[in-house]
Amino acid sequence: MATARFEPTPAWQHALTHPGCGSHLLLVAEAQDEVVGWCRLFPVDGPSERTESTEMARARERGLELGIGLLPAFRGQGLGREFVEGALRWVRAVALPAVHLTTRRDNARALGLFARCGFLEAGEAGSGEVAMCYHVEQAHELGRSRDRGQDENGAI
Repeated sequence: MATARFEPTPAWQHALTHPGCGSHLLLVAEAQDEVVGWCRLFPVDGPSERTESTEMARARERGLELGIGLLPAFRGQGLGREFVEGALRWVRAVALPAVHLTTRRDNARALGLFARCGFLEAGEAGSGEVAMCYHVEQAHELGRSRDRGQDENGAI
């Protein structure tokens, strides 16, 4: 499922050759023995030649970068949301601080998905792209406020 945006990189190579390394997550969806989608969390700076524990320390410091891809025939069926929610559960379980991503400003479907999952816009990321971030603590506090019937500004 290589695309112009997500071609094989050293981070992909690391994830594929070190599946037990705790500094990344790779989820894959299959249909009829064909890969139809993927979601990955990689260290923001990509892999290094450091030990796995050092890789995890870097991930704890900077967070991870999320990437996701689905074949067109499998979009709009909830797979993307399952991927993102699964990735965020893993991030919380291993106590990482944040998840970063970039997406095209004109990709309304992706922007909506990420916003519903708790990502906030963090600025421009280049020509026609937006950076978004999910801060685990901030998302946790926002969820507690909503549970108490408050909006993001604390109003009821």
